[in-house]
Amino acid sequence: MLCLQYDLGNGEEHKGFHRFEVAPLKECKDGHYGDPRIGHDIPCRPCPCPGTIDSGHSYATRCSLDPQTQDVVCECNVGYAECVCDLLGTDKKSGACNHITGQCPCLPNVIGLTCDQCRDNHWKIASGTGCEACDCDPIGSNAEQCNLYDGQCDCKPGFGGRQCNQCQTNYWGNPTVECHACKCNPQGSDTLQCHRNNGSCICTTGIGGEKCNECARGYIGQAPHCSPCGECFTNWDRILQQLRDETEHVIHSASEIKQTGVTGAYSQAFESMEKKLREVKQLLENTTINSHDLENLESLVENLRSNFNHSSESLDAVENLLQNTTQRIYLANLALSELRNKSANLRDRAHTLKDDATKLQEANVEGALNLTQEAQKGSLKAQQIADGSEEQVAEAERYYKRTEARINRTANQFEEEREGNSRFLVTLSEKLKELELDIPDLNEKVCDKRGDPCDQLCGGAGCGSCGGLLSCEQGAVTKADTTVQLAEDAKQAIKEKETQAEGLLRKISQAKQDTLIARDVAKEAYDAAILVRNRSENTIEESRDVTKRIQDFMETPKATPANIRDLAEEVMQKNIDLKPEEITELAEAINDRIASLTNIDTILTDTSDNLALANYLKTKADLTRKDAIQILETAQNVVDALNEAKEAQDKAEDAISKAKKDIETAKLDLTSISSETDEAQQKANETVTDVDLLKDRLKQLQTSVLINERAANEVAEAARKVKDEANSAEANANYLSNDYQQAADSLQRRTAASSESQKRARGLLERASQFSVGTTAKLKDLEGE
Repeated sequence: MLCLQYDLGNGEEHKGFHRFEVAPLKECKDGHYGDPRIGHDIPCRPCPCPGTIDSGHSYATRCSLDPQTQDVVCECNVGYAECVCDLLGTDKKSGACNHITGQCPCLPNVIGLTCDQCRDNHWKIASGTGCEACDCDPIGSNAEQCNLYDGQCDCKPGFGGRQCNQCQTNYWGNPTVECHACKCNPQGSDTLQCHRNNGSCICTTGIGGEKCNECARGYIGQAPHCSPCGECFTNWDRILQQLRDETEHVIHSASEIKQTGVTGAYSQAFESMEKKLREVKQLLENTTINSHDLENLESLVENLRSNFNHSSESLDAVENLLQNTTQRIYLANLALSELRNKSANLRDRAHTLKDDATKLQEANVEGALNLTQEAQKGSLKAQQIADGSEEQVAEAERYYKRTEARINRTANQFEEEREGNSRFLVTLSEKLKELELDIPDLNEKVCDKRGDPCDQLCGGAGCGSCGGLLSCEQGAVTKADTTVQLAEDAKQAIKEKETQAEGLLRKISQAKQDTLIARDVAKEAYDAAILVRNRSENTIEESRDVTKRIQDFMETPKATPANIRDLAEEVMQKNIDLKPEEITELAEAINDRIASLTNIDTILTDTSDNLALANYLKTKADLTRKDAIQILETAQNVVDALNEAKEAQDKAEDAISKAKKDIETAKLDLTSISSETDEAQQKANETVTDVDLLKDRLKQLQTSVLINERAANEVAEAARKVKDEANSAEANANYLSNDYQQAADSLQRRTAASSESQKRARGLLERASQFSVGTTAKLKDLEGE
């Protein structure tokens, strides 16, 4: 034990200042310690407080040896105290405690004179590096202080985790909304605790499913007995994965149409929609201004609360110091009075015994002898007690004198400190009153009610609640809650609208694609109609040309077809009746005649004209024959051409009719498409107008629905709380009823026991009375004798 200088000016006291061991009958003299009694044989040594008296560095005149721990306990002089530092909470690198105040150097977040406790809302002093913050969730925990040893916060029902910011064990979800049981299959799960975000269980190898109750993909069998599918499945799975990746790539490329942009009738509408979404997002972002104001108000409230708590703590510290001092003085006076009373009682008993022994000795010699011997034993015993009590009384006297001397020495300082504390209390009271005057205004701004007294619905500072109800809608808390809720609802609505807009975009894109396909089909039909029309016009032109040629041929002044026919028939009817032999004989005869002729030249000259005429006629006949054959061929060709022209004309007419029908159909289709496009455009315009109107109505309805929904939720929550309070009150009533019954039973038992005690007391009283009467009678008999 080390005695260090103690500062009397700060009004503090050390716990070890009054430590004292009652010395045995045989003890070491002052300034030494040990146990020289027989059987212990611990020699007396000088007190090391911290040095011996001879060293000149001792601050205690007496010390003793603790029989349990064998440690030296010094009784420090006035102004000095023991320096005891906790090993876990003390910073060993900083050296010993302060030699003036005795304050040990503490690790971070460790407090106390001996560094033996964590700061409020901290734990883990056993780490040897300081205390850590509890960080208990304010919503899920009952208090900010956690367990000092394991850091576990005191969680509300339905909350779990060390900081009470999660669902309880084997549950998942948002504890502020709703928690769900994991229900993991114990045979297929690595642990019964599922993922706290989505509720999916952590499965062993080969087990799948959300609850680990089925075989995983690539495994077959019945859970939990699952085996791999094999190499075939692995290969096909790899192929399918590649196809899936390609498909996702195609889908991603298609989805980029939204980023790359598409032209159409609805581009302007979508741009307007995106602009409105940006405006809504900007409005949502601007709500942080209200949050900032709310944070300022909360900061102001926290500062005021902190000042109030600090003042209360200072006041409590002063009151505790005053109460501790008064209590110690009172206990010392009680102990001294008790010792004095015991001493007086022992003296009275000794005198009484002495008087009784004298009377008995005078009355009965033999009986008096026995009584005298017994009285002697009691007297000796009483004498021993009295001697022991004298030592205790002397020790108490020393304590009393030391206490009185200390009180006398510190009386003035105590009075000054008391007056200073009184003045400080007055100052704190004035500040507290000022703060209390500001609290109603802050309550009205934050909770919508002044809170003086506490409003049943809106509450206030120190009322256990603040705003949050529909009837407190003017308070900052309610406005902030409503704003946050509306922002969340708006965010969800925007997400839904975005999903609907994406669906509408996909439908419009599909409709546009269908329109483009219909346009291509109509264009193809139109091109086909144009081609048929051109072909028909060419055919008609060719038909007209052939007709004109035929007409020109027919109008040319030539032999009529009837003459040609007659001539041809005449030529065809002419026959040579002679046979070739006859012709040969005739030619020979002609040659013979010619040979026998005389004057051939004359004859030739005379017949030259006829010969020329005959040759001319022959030539003309040959030419006529050729012309007839050509005319016949030409006529046949004309007939064939006329037949072909008629067929071509018929086909052309059919093609023209078909082309006209196709053109009419195409025109009707184009007209229908144009009409439908106009109607679609008109409907789209009407839809946009209706959507704008519906947006306004929807915004109003959403505001009303959100307000009504919030009011309904608050009413439901209030009803639930009332129900819970009713159930709690009923439980408390039952508990009180049980306690009352137990108290009644205990009272009945004690009454019975008291009756028994009273009976026994009456019996003892009667026996004492009888014994007194008998003793009195015997005493009279003895006196009479």
